[in-house]
Amino acid sequence: NLFNKKTMSPCIVILEDHPLYAAGLKEVAAQLLPGSNVICESTLESGVNAIRRNGPSLIISDLHVPGSQGTQTLRTLRVHAPDS
Repeated sequence: NLFNKKTMSPCIVILEDHPLYAAGLKEVAAQLLPGSNVICESTLESGVNAIRRNGPSLIISDLHVPGSQGTQTLRTLRVHAPDS
């Protein structure tokens, strides 16, 4: 279920530090899920804050973003969003 429990609309957090990739992913997500709330963040810290605020149903993440490296990124996201 992709619907956010708070807003009843799909919420997606994209964690990507490359602006072109982030914009492309955001565009594709918005086209596939019209009306969804798509949030792009470029650091692990800002991504975790967005996850805490919005309770996304889906997280799309680059593994190498400022503030983290590789599988550490996944472990951190899993702690803050175990159901996403």
